[in-house]
Amino acid sequence: MKKRFKANYSGGYPNLCGGKWSLTYKRLPVILPSEQVQGDKGTYGTYTRWYFDNNWVECTEDYEDGMLRDEWVAKNKHWVDKMFIQHNIELSCKNYSDLYAAFQENDWRHDSCGGCI
Repeated sequence: MKKRFKANYSGGYPNLCGGKWSLTYKRLPVILPSEQVQGDKGTYGTYTRWYFDNNWVECTEDYEDGMLRDEWVAKNKHWVDKMFIQHNIELSCKNYSDLYAAFQENDWRHDSCGGCI
């Protein structure tokens, strides 16, 4: 099944947190609210933390973080609804779910790339 939403994040090592989100719906660009263009999206997933321990040994560890779909939709519904209306996207459970999945696919967390260390 073809994905209707596609979310891309432009950040990467050594400046993962400096990237920006872009979004398309059925291959057409969707303008995200300015406060949603940067930062992680808070979706649930397994992420990797990169750091030095007390002896300056490089360490990585996986951890789980973020909101499951229903919680994420409830928390973000205010801006998602405005965005959907602005772009004539139907306010449906399927579209909320697909948007969440698109962000989840490329979501990230601070400390993931170690570029700031």
